[in-house]
Amino acid sequence: MAWKASLFASKRYDQIVLVDPSQKPYFADYGIPEDKLTVIRNGVDTELFSPRTNENDKDGIVDFVYVGRLSYDKGVDI
Repeated sequence: MAWKASLFASKRYDQIVLVDPSQKPYFADYGIPEDKLTVIRNGVDTELFSPRTNENDKDGIVDFVYVGRLSYDKGVDI
């Protein structure tokens, strides 16, 4: 029910920010005009973060990082 209220309200917004262009059809299916949809991808500040160099290699140990809700619908069950 809450998603219906959100979609109703979203028709009154000036802009809706999406993190991926693949989300546009979902909003279009509910009548949101494409000119109200703006894509701003998640990014990384390369001045602060850079790929690990070989001298920092942790003897073949691989680190995985997950940022998000720990739930089945997010695919955390994998």
